[in-house]
Amino acid sequence: MSLASPLRQRDFRLLWSGMSVSLLGDGIFLVAIAWQAFALDNQPSSLAYVGVALSAPQVAMLPVAGAICDRVRRQVLLFWSDVVRAVAVGALAAMTAFFAVQLWELYLVAAVLGTAAAFASPAFDALVPELVVGDELDRANAFEQFVRPATLQLAGPALGGLVVATVHSAGALGIDAATF
Repeated sequence: MSLASPLRQRDFRLLWSGMSVSLLGDGIFLVAIAWQAFALDNQPSSLAYVGVALSAPQVAMLPVAGAICDRVRRQVLLFWSDVVRAVAVGALAAMTAFFAVQLWELYLVAAVLGTAAAFASPAFDALVPELVVGDELDRANAFEQFVRPATLQLAGPALGGLVVATVHSAGALGIDAATF
């Protein structure tokens, strides 16, 4: 059995494909938001504050999100968290393209993304055992744990650098919004 054998199951394949595309967009977002933060305020602290604005709400909301995830259909929770994230990043893309975006707006969008991600993560993790049965579950989890960092931390930022270089931050943010 190969590590990718759970992909033979249609529902897991769809979930995994959606996650991979979304994580690729998230990797593009990381480059675009860094580029935008430095363009607005050429201080390393600006990017650090964006990171805190993204991470702090996610950490704070995870216990609440986990409890809600146990009581609500996970597919619905994933759908709405992706809608919220797409709208937030899409709004930031539009503001970046057509208006003079300010640093606090990056912080606000990052906080919305972190909050929505707090709901998406446990919903995704709880869906996998529902979609993959038996001995395939270990392979599905291993496959997902391999693909997640490879996509978010390697492929996405590499592509993000190319995208920002060609269509600037606004275009990269728009691409990320479309990947949700």
